[in-house]
Amino acid sequence: MKMKKIFSLSLAGLALLLVLGAAGCSRVPQADIPNYDGLAKYLTSEGYKFYGAYWCGACQSQKKLFGDSAQHLNYIECYDDGGTTQNEVCNKADIEAYPTWEFPDGTKTAHVFTPQELSDMSGYAKAVPTTE
Repeated sequence: MKMKKIFSLSLAGLALLLVLGAAGCSRVPQADIPNYDGLAKYLTSEGYKFYGAYWCGACQSQKKLFGDSAQHLNYIECYDDGGTTQNEVCNKADIEAYPTWEFPDGTKTAHVFTPQELSDMSGYAKAVPTTE
């Protein structure tokens, strides 16, 4: 009986940890995320495309890296509201995984990139005049 009670308590503890994790207790506060508006707008103006799906956890992680600035990315949703199959736009673009970034030269990479990686790859830092 004692072993059964310990096992039950262990399961209860595990369940609590899962609930707290799902509730976002480990999330970075939005105020702690730098403003990437300039980078996001630059990527969009240069032809970078970010393909994703509303149900994709990695896509949500990609957006969270940009914080509020994600609204300026050229994000293309590959599933219509509640849809169970990929839409025609993403089919024509040959999107097979999420998130997929399409670069101005037409190449595609399925990966979660940090804003710094995208800045380096796009030449964004070089496109911004220095203030010194």
